Amino acid sequence: MFPAYYGGQRRLPRRRRIRIIALIIVLLIALFFSARLIGSMIIVGLMKPYIPFSNDPFVARLSVTKTDTNLEWIVHISTIDRSGKLIARTDSHPQPCNQWQLKADVISIQSWLALVLGVPSGWYRIISLEGFHCYSHGKVDASRSESIPVDGSTTAIMQNWVYGKLIWSNQLTSNPIGPDGKTHDANITLTSLTLVPTN
Repeated sequence: MFPAYYGGQRRLPRRRRIRIIALIIVLLIALFFSARLIGSMIIVGLMKPYIPFSNDPFVARLSVTKTDTNLEWIVHISTIDRSGKLIARTDSHPQPCNQWQLKADVISIQSWLALVLGVPSGWYRIISLEGFHCYSHGKVDASRSESIPVDGSTTAIMQNWVYGKLIWSNQLTSNPIGPDGKTHDANITLTSLTLVPTN
């Protein structure tokens, strides 16, 4: 049988062309999944200190209580861990400030990129408790403030960081609370951190 020609050039047999196309498709699929695996491993590695967002915005519980002295207060905070359990994070040492707020770092990944990589599109980390309206020698000291690390660090890993509009980070600060005798739940979204009284 004579070989087939097209446009003055020899044309590959149909079966061979199909095998080449199938091989290219298999290689592209393998390349895609390899890149997906590497990308997801990099994201998960970077996000180790962070917790993925869930359908429940509740991430922490905070209260400020008075002590026997007039100018010291105790701050209690518990945060949600990766398993969804509420864990106490601070000790009960008296503090000289009566106004407190939470700070958190959030990271957002474009939804289509998160879908391709197979990772959550939003992550957060409660960074610290920040105290103000503090007292020194019986008087309010406007220059004084206190910072209590919640997870061992008061520095965000990627603060105000943007990469090609695909991944961005932002630091959030909650509304302040004082010794009002109430427990407050912290609710977080990609753009807000809010303390809401529970009782």
